[in-house]
Amino acid sequence: MNKNLLLLGGLIVAGAIGAFLFLKKPTLPGTPSSGTQTMSASMAQLLGMGKDYMCTFDTTDEAGLHTTGTVYVAAQGRKMHGDFMMTQADGTQMQTFVMSDGEYSYIWSAAQAQGMKMKLDPEDDQLIPQSQGEAEQAALDQDQPVDFNCQPWRPDNSKFVPPSNVEFTDFSAQMEMMQKQTEMMQEDSGANCAVCDQMPAGEARTQCLASLGC
Repeated sequence: MNKNLLLLGGLIVAGAIGAFLFLKKPTLPGTPSSGTQTMSASMAQLLGMGKDYMCTFDTTDEAGLHTTGTVYVAAQGRKMHGDFMMTQADGTQMQTFVMSDGEYSYIWSAAQAQGMKMKLDPEDDQLIPQSQGEAEQAALDQDQPVDFNCQPWRPDNSKFVPPSNVEFTDFSAQMEMMQKQTEMMQEDSGANCAVCDQMPAGEARTQCLASLGC
């Protein structure tokens, strides 16, 4: 896998993790409130505990992708910062980061000076666009329990501030703009089709409608 594909995969993974963590947070019953502990839980369950924790994990999937990470949780699970290092079977590495300040989820990579940010919507249960599902499944599965080593920590607010040396593109704003453009194109198409409908019935009108996809 080349470096660009790995970077894309890493950003998709981070995006999926960030959305999942803040949109669905089931609780993990019977979790101690203090002391260092090892637990098997999904990322969503980790945030659902509502505790200030620093957790680490180390896992390898069936394809040989080795992922290690450190996750910082604060503000009853509404804020998090995750550092993830993915290593392919051939030794290629990619470090990605995902962070949320409670309003936006930020995603970036150590390999580039650009990243993405997405406004969090608690009412939206969709984790990632369907077209990205297969790519996300190729890396860390946020539904799969992971063995975490966790300990309480005193939250450091600097962990929840996006880096100033990374330029973030507002992905949610781009999606909204694309939706508006699509609606405008559909409206224009409808108007053009109406023009074709004014033509006398026959081959000319048929060709007009076909050329506009009416």
